[in-house]
Amino acid sequence: MSHRYLFVDMSNIAHENRWGVSYNFVLAVVAQLVERLDEATKPVYVADDSFPDLIRRDERADFATACERRDVTVAPKGVPADNLFLPLADEYNGIVVSNDRFREFGGRFPWIGHPRRLIAVKCLGEFSPRYFWRWLDRRRGNPADPDAEIVSPQ
Repeated sequence: MSHRYLFVDMSNIAHENRWGVSYNFVLAVVAQLVERLDEATKPVYVADDSFPDLIRRDERADFATACERRDVTVAPKGVPADNLFLPLADEYNGIVVSNDRFREFGGRFPWIGHPRRLIAVKCLGEFSPRYFWRWLDRRRGNPADPDAEIVSPQ
């Protein structure tokens, strides 16, 4: 089975929730996208070098483990993550998940403005905090009560 790659701009997406910069939020968004696209979609997570210091403290150990397993790539200091994943997305005809428009890369990657190649998280619409917390509970091995009140983390 061949994979369709989903290049995830973690540093950009992590800011799109009201609870602060969240690694788990990125994972939840991507889980929903993979579910919508198809199971052959393989996410490739890329973050800027400052990302580990910006995410919530309670997520840092999970993020470090993901980096050790090479599930996440952190750009070298001073190198924007865009410079890592955009050439790969070009080479593999992948989809980029980001709210960035990458205007400065339009000449190099003319496909960047195509809606089937660039998915903005702001445009997902159906994504909700309720989905995020249910997904997070399943990820932690705690089945969520579908009628439970959803509260934001402290």
